[in-house]
Amino acid sequence: MDKLEWNRPRFKKILGESWPEKDPIQESWFIKVNDPVNGNAIWLKFTAMNNLKFQKADYEAWAMIFPTDKKENSVLAFKELYESVESLFERSLGFTINGCIPVETFKLTIGGCTFVQEDNQTIVTKGKLKSKNGSVEWDLTLKDSSSPLLLFPFEGLYNGAFPKRKPVSPFPNALANGEVIVQVDSKKTKYTFNNAPAMQGHNWGSEHSYRYVWSHINYFEEFGTDVVFEGYSGKIKVGPFVTPWITGLALRFTGSAYAKTNVKEILFLDIASMLSNSAKVDYQNFLWQFEGKKGDYKLKGMIQADSDKIAGLNYDDPDGKRNYCYNSKTASAKITLFYKNKELLVMSTKNTAAIELLTDNKHTAVPVLV
Repeated sequence: MDKLEWNRPRFKKILGESWPEKDPIQESWFIKVNDPVNGNAIWLKFTAMNNLKFQKADYEAWAMIFPTDKKENSVLAFKELYESVESLFERSLGFTINGCIPVETFKLTIGGCTFVQEDNQTIVTKGKLKSKNGSVEWDLTLKDSSSPLLLFPFEGLYNGAFPKRKPVSPFPNALANGEVIVQVDSKKTKYTFNNAPAMQGHNWGSEHSYRYVWSHINYFEEFGTDVVFEGYSGKIKVGPFVTPWITGLALRFTGSAYAKTNVKEILFLDIASMLSNSAKVDYQNFLWQFEGKKGDYKLKGMIQADSDKIAGLNYDDPDGKRNYCYNSKTASAKITLFYKNKELLVMSTKNTAAIELLTDNKHTAVPVLV
């Protein structure tokens, strides 16, 4: 499937089609943009959920600002809830004087916020959200010619009931241009992005995973945007039983990184790698350590966020169960790739790693913002 198909809404009510009232689903489209020079980051999310508790559909637009100004280092959070949505998903042929051209568009509007996939290389998003103390407004364009990055070993796993949560990154290595304006009380701050590393992800399912940690990085100090890393560790609850950590890891190489590895992609997504149970997740310190093996390749990594760069968020399931997601887009990371037990690449960043840790236990030191 191409990017447009991977971004296609699975909650059919978004497209004006019928949906069984008792069928749970929660779906999200999200965007991450990093400024490696200044260390700022922006995270946007558009969500839709069949709320079984109140028997209605909920639609939300989110924005998180991760500033690095020492005088203003707390994360800023904005979210608005709506009960209606406007959307368009079109795949057809258009006609011009030069002949037929494909028309491929997905547009989602929640309140005053829009997410538009204009074609298989372009996303445009605009919006404005308010909170008690301020507002955020953005106008961003993402461009990415690379292919979608899948985090399951078989495409068929995206179509069935198991696993309950399906993650994919249709735009895994984009460049973003535009600006974000934040006003808190009387202070206005403008963040400008010029070819900034960015990504766009999409996930859906009947509920959130029982426990998970997820990360994405497409800027490393040694290679810039020539390396893309994405991975997760999750626990699945089956009746009264809970699995050990199941881990999937993916690496992509272009440019200078490809010159050193002579390989374009390594996916640690086979069953043996995923069930290696080598992951360690420290919720108190927002730390994820992982390993993966694929043939002669071995990957070891550590990703960690500072507590003052974490946003505590409520992540609700369709049945009303509340989870807590601890989310940073300015975490640090060090990842090492080995080949035949010899160090091949070291990839590190001080402030461009995304990390999300989901649990049903509140953290004692980090407040929930929205």
